[in-house]
Amino acid sequence: MDIKQKIAPPKDRGFPADEPNFILDPKNRPAFVLVLLAILLIAWSVWQSEVKREESNIIIPKVTKTPSAELGKTTPQNIPLNGKASVVESYSAEYPNSTAKQSTVVFMSLKTPGENFDFYLNWAEENDWQVINSSRDSAVYSMYFKKPSEQMNITINESAVTITYVNLNK
Repeated sequence: MDIKQKIAPPKDRGFPADEPNFILDPKNRPAFVLVLLAILLIAWSVWQSEVKREESNIIIPKVTKTPSAELGKTTPQNIPLNGKASVVESYSAEYPNSTAKQSTVVFMSLKTPGENFDFYLNWAEENDWQVINSSRDSAVYSMYFKKPSEQMNITINESAVTITYVNLNK
């Protein structure tokens, strides 16, 4: 018995050779292009709606910069500017449909970061601020204080000190 006679080649299970491939048929290309465009359009519109939804949650405050002549004359809640050499920037921000008002002052200090950190930590405790968080683990020192309707964040980066005060009731 001849082995070649017993082994039959496998049957082709693909498309019949005499029928054209539906997907590759040139007559169907416009329909496939339209379906592909529709899928892309739907995906794009879903993505756009997500982007717009995220943008709608952004609240843009009304920011008022302190005039140069007034820099350093008043500070949020009369917070002392320890070792002040010069005031770099000062502004306030009010948020629409909110009772919160934010005041920020940035100044250069003649004191070391450690001296400023200790000064503001002691000042906060003496003025009945609750110390929520404080860190002097890196080159940037930070403190976060809180009262029932007020919050304050102080960041010390080398000689630059940024104090942000927020009054939740204006």
